[in-house]
Amino acid sequence: MTDPATGQRSLIQALKVPFDLGGVALGALAFLVMTWGARLIGVETSPFAWLGGLGPTGGGLSSLGFVRGSVLPLLLLQLAVTAVLGVAMCRIAAMRLARDEGVPLGEALAFSVGNIASSIGAFAFMAGAILLFYSCNALAGLASGIPGVGPLLMVVLFPLVLLSTLVLFLLLFGSALGLPLAVASLAVERNGPLDAVSRGFSYVFSRPALFFLYALTVWFLASVLVASAFAMEELAAWSFTHWFPAKDSWRDLADATGRALRAVAATRMPDFTGAGGSSALGGWIAWIGGVVLHLALMGWVVYYAFGGATAAYFALRRDVDGTEDEEIWVEGEDQGAFGEPERPEPVPRAEAPAKVEPAAGGPAGPSGGG
Repeated sequence: MTDPATGQRSLIQALKVPFDLGGVALGALAFLVMTWGARLIGVETSPFAWLGGLGPTGGGLSSLGFVRGSVLPLLLLQLAVTAVLGVAMCRIAAMRLARDEGVPLGEALAFSVGNIASSIGAFAFMAGAILLFYSCNALAGLASGIPGVGPLLMVVLFPLVLLSTLVLFLLLFGSALGLPLAVASLAVERNGPLDAVSRGFSYVFSRPALFFLYALTVWFLASVLVASAFAMEELAAWSFTHWFPAKDSWRDLADATGRALRAVAATRMPDFTGAGGSSALGGWIAWIGGVVLHLALMGWVVYYAFGGATAAYFALRRDVDGTEDEEIWVEGEDQGAFGEPERPEPVPRAEAPAKVEPAAGGPAGPSGGG
């Protein structure tokens, strides 16, 4: 960040994730799509398992269900949600950060859908590059196992495998860590998928200390928000039923309320089998209110994750490229080659003043008197 008083650039900029109701709504939708999509795949998981298992299913990363056949569909689901809803949330956060302007939900979704080719291209480029070097290593291994000539080929191939592995690791490392920055770039710039990927890789490797500082900040605060959201819901259930007397009507209502809020935390429909009519009605009221609160809290967490990535992108872009936050692609604005430094217009040279000639018949100079 440049200090306007001294003109010096500071090392660290505090991340600011602007609040936006539209972004929270898209975050809630993304949460539902990820939860229900994982269940259709056959995996019972929380979208926040990557935060350390703070979701309703718990179990840390093991709750993702790393079994054969489930990892790739989950990854494709995550990328699809990111390409449509994630880019839209980044666009909302970017416009708030750059110009303090809101973006309607329809406009944000239209932007992400219109940019879907670039999003898919960016994901495909990263996956294709990783697959290329992985295949080279695998083919070298197959060739090295050919009877007779295999060991001779290995003399040449194995050093190449080591070099290929170095590139493969850097691609995996840069893709995993730089993906949020590439998504933010897709929402801010309009230079295509290769530019988005190159910016993500560039900012990760050229400013690793700043990148990890911003990444850990977003991860930690998102984890705190998730833990706070579930603690808030548990506090509501505890405080609501804490003074209930041990009588049938209050006991039945406490049971129905508990069932309702557990269903909310698991993102499921409640089951009030065996509950009385009034208790079941109270349970449905608790479930409806809990769903509204739960989706609002989960939507804020998801939006905060994408908004934090966008804020980190702006800070890293300013530090690496010297581009101010106000520089953002907007359709219809004449921005020329966006992302490139502006070239100053040539200053016209001042022309020399024309020499003034004396007019004919003008006053003559002084002469001697006669």
